[in-house]
Amino acid sequence: MKKQFLTGAFVMGTLTVGSLGQMSLAEAASISFSVNPFTNDSDPANVNFTLTDVAQGVQFNANTNNGDITGIFFDIANNSYLGELQVTNNNFPLTAFNQSGNVSDLGQGVNLNGGGTFSPYEIGVKVGNSGGNPGDFFQSVQFTLSTVPNSGLSPLTINQFLGQNFGLRLQSTSPSGSGRGEGSSKLQGTAVPTPALLPGLIGMGIATLRKKKREEKLEPAGQGVEA
Repeated sequence: MKKQFLTGAFVMGTLTVGSLGQMSLAEAASISFSVNPFTNDSDPANVNFTLTDVAQGVQFNANTNNGDITGIFFDIANNSYLGELQVTNNNFPLTAFNQSGNVSDLGQGVNLNGGGTFSPYEIGVKVGNSGGNPGDFFQSVQFTLSTVPNSGLSPLTINQFLGQNFGLRLQSTSPSGSGRGEGSSKLQGTAVPTPALLPGLIGMGIATLRKKKREEKLEPAGQGVEA
C-alpha cells in the first residue's frame, strides 16, 4: 500500500477513499479512471482503465489509441495479498508477473523511471514483448487478477485498488497522439472513480451514516459501558 494522493480531492474534501473503505462497494461493481504521461519526452497519450468485480476476482481492462501497451504497474491496499495473486483470462502473452512489492522494471525497457514517478510499484504485469511486432501489438489489454487457490485470503475486489497508484508503459507510440510509431510514453495516475460514479458513492456514504445513526438510537441505554 502506497501513499494515497486523494486527501481533500475526492468529493468536496470530505468523502475520501479512507471513508469509502469502511463500506462495501459491491453495488458500484466497477470503477473507471485514466492515466496520463508524466515525463517530458513522452509522446501524447491517454489510457483508460476499467476495473470490474467478477466471480474470480477483479477484471482489468486498459485501452489506448496510441502505441503498444507493454507493462502495467499498480499498488494494492492490503499487502497481505502480495505473493498470493495470479493472472488469468489474459488476452496477451504474460511474459512477467512481479508481485514483490517493489517493482520498477519488468525488462526490455518496460519501466516507469523518470522525474515525478510514483515508481516503484507493488505489482507489475508485462504484456508480450517489446518492439511492437505484428501479433504482439496491444492497444487493448484484459486480464483477471485473483487470489491463488488455498490462499486463505478474502476474494479480491475493487476495494483493494480505490485510491491506489497505477502506471503504464507504452512503446511504439506516435508523436501525433494516435496510431503507431517509433516513440514511447510513460503514464501514471490514481484510481479515482470518474465523476459519473461519484453521486452513487456519495449516496452510499450517506446511507451508511444514516444506518449507523439509527443503530445508535436503538441501542439500549448503558449498553457497552463497563462497570
